[in-house]
Amino acid sequence: MFTRACYWIITLIGLFTAATRTVIRPAVNRYRHARLMLQLPRLIDLFDSSGSTWMVAGGLSYDGHRGYITRSHKDLDVSIIKEHLNRVLEVLRRDGFEVSQSRIDTYSCQRPGLKIDLFVWDLQQDRMVKRYVTNSYTLQVSIPIELFTSENGQINDTCFPIQPLWVPRLMKISTTDPTDLAYIEGIPYPDGYEPTWSEEPSSLPHPTVRLNKAGSTDLAESF
Repeated sequence: MFTRACYWIITLIGLFTAATRTVIRPAVNRYRHARLMLQLPRLIDLFDSSGSTWMVAGGLSYDGHRGYITRSHKDLDVSIIKEHLNRVLEVLRRDGFEVSQSRIDTYSCQRPGLKIDLFVWDLQQDRMVKRYVTNSYTLQVSIPIELFTSENGQINDTCFPIQPLWVPRLMKISTTDPTDLAYIEGIPYPDGYEPTWSEEPSSLPHPTVRLNKAGSTDLAESF
C-alpha cells in the first residue's frame, strides 16, 4: 500500500512538473509578453520623462534591430548610466514600481505583471564600464565612451532607443532559431571593445536589497 502511494505521488509530481514546463510557464510568459508590449509605449514615455540617457537592452533590443518580435519577452531590460540612476529610480517608484538591487550594477523594478531590469554603466575616465555578474561567471565590459550611443529601434509602430547590435551578441541572447543564431554570430564587435571574462563563480557579493523610499538615494549611491 505504501509503495503504491509513493508511486502515485511521484507520478503526480512528474506530471505537474511536465505541465509546468510545457503549459503553465509558457502561458505565464505569453501573458507577461502581451502585457509588456501593451505598456511599452507608456514605458518609453516614462523613461524619457526622467531626462536620463537610456536605451532598451537584451532580447527586445535585438527585436528592435530586426523590426519584429523573434520570441516572447517576460521583462524589459534597460541600460542607463550611473550618473542618472537615482532620477530613473525615482520616476519608476512614482509609477508604482518596487525597486531592489538584484546584483552588482543591476536593479530589479517590479509591479504586478511587469518587471524591468536596469543595467547600470559607469563612466571611468574616458570609458564606459559594465559588470555582468552571475552565479557562474563575471563579465566586465569596457568600451570607449563614444561607443555608448543608442540606435533607433522599431517594432510595429513603436520606436525606441536600443543598444548597438553587438551588445545582444555579447550577452548571447536566448534564441533557438538558426536564422537568428547565424545573424547574431555574424555581428562584429567594435574597435576599442575590451571584455574581461571570469568563468569561475563570482566572489563578488550578490546583494538583494530593497530600496525603500526613506534614504533610498544614499543607499543607491553606496553600491
